[in-house]
Amino acid sequence: KKLESVRTIQRSRSRSAELSKAYDNRPMPTTIKASLAGTPLAITNVRGSGRASVRKTVTAALEPSSTFAIAQQAAAFAAVAGAEAAYTGSNGREGTPGLPQLTPTLIGCGGATASAVLVGLIPIVGCLTGLTSSGFMLYTYIQRFRDTPQRPEDWPGAKSTPAVMCLVTFFIFMAYFQGVRQSFS
Repeated sequence: KKLESVRTIQRSRSRSAELSKAYDNRPMPTTIKASLAGTPLAITNVRGSGRASVRKTVTAALEPSSTFAIAQQAAAFAAVAGAEAAYTGSNGREGTPGLPQLTPTLIGCGGATASAVLVGLIPIVGCLTGLTSSGFMLYTYIQRFRDTPQRPEDWPGAKSTPAVMCLVTFFIFMAYFQGVRQSFS
């Protein structure tokens, strides 16, 4: 009985060796690039050993396509925020609560414009600048929403503009947040 089990083990080992030999003879790349939880890896196959070595590769902080997308969104946000402030400010009566103020608008638009430029030069600094300025603008729009009086006969009402701008600002805030997160991973 012991002799039969030894022969079975020998047969299975020889079959494994045949499969391994067939596997090693097929063409395959020596390096496979993969991403595991946002960490770039290079997996190099060591032929014949059945093991693969894993090493980290050095990459740019942000991919060029991400940098370009964030810069475009920042420039568009600065234009929309500035246009909204100019339009709403020119159509409202002086002293009406909830109207845009010049200083916070200039700070927010200037920060978004600066971040659009900086993202191309120093991505992490550009994303942090944009994250800060969009957070400030989000706070400003929330304050405007709270300060704007609502009349039941008006629909959608005066609160709709700051509410929509809160949503737009939240989207750009999240774009910067993803850029910062990608820079640190």
